[in-house]
Amino acid sequence: MKLWLFFSVLFFIAISLLPLAYSQTQTCDYQRVCMNWSICNENNTKYRFCYDVNNCTGNYIDIEYTECNYLFETHCLNSVRDLDETDVDCGGSCAPCPKGKSCLSDEDCETNACDLVNFTCVEKSEKRGFIEAFAYNHPFDFMLIISFIYAALFFLSFYIFTHSFRKQEEEFNIENSRKRMQGFIDLFYLYLSRKDFRKASLAYSESMRIAERISEHLPENDLRDLEELRDDYEKFIANQHE
Repeated sequence: MKLWLFFSVLFFIAISLLPLAYSQTQTCDYQRVCMNWSICNENNTKYRFCYDVNNCTGNYIDIEYTECNYLFETHCLNSVRDLDETDVDCGGSCAPCPKGKSCLSDEDCETNACDLVNFTCVEKSEKRGFIEAFAYNHPFDFMLIISFIYAALFFLSFYIFTHSFRKQEEEFNIENSRKRMQGFIDLFYLYLSRKDFRKASLAYSESMRIAERISEHLPENDLRDLEELRDDYEKFIANQHE
């Protein structure tokens, strides 16, 4: 009788512990469901709520945070052309614009080519530069500038030509004066050898007058000839007074 009672108690204890043993061997089926992300906050973060459906972790509600770009998400994704955008939600600080959209520079376009005539994104082979854009948008001003450039080139060419001609003419006159000066020096010595002192004095005066006018352009050998001429003339004057 006592043995039967002992086995009955043992059976009921085993039956009561069976669910606990089953729960120890069974794994929790973790199911997590998350809501949509919130809008980006000014501190460049956004959040979302996530739910542990089977409450396996003990935390039924969890909050996740992630980094974001407040400026980008508030004006580059709002379907409105605002701030520095060149077209709706593109260009400027936003992503580059596709072909056909408005732009201000090459960086505003996916093709890296902004046509400056109508300021739209085009292929690089279709891009028109600043000069073509200016000629297209301001034809009168463009023609005025071109006319001014041609006039400036004409006057510059004319100035260079006349300056070169004057320089050649000046060089010719200097060379001609040097020859005349040398001629009067030769005449001085000729008249001096003939004892024609009056004509020798005139030849000396004329040679010195020419030398004074072109002194800055005389070479070293001419300057030496003039020094010898002065010495000889001073000797001639000294002999005249003896």
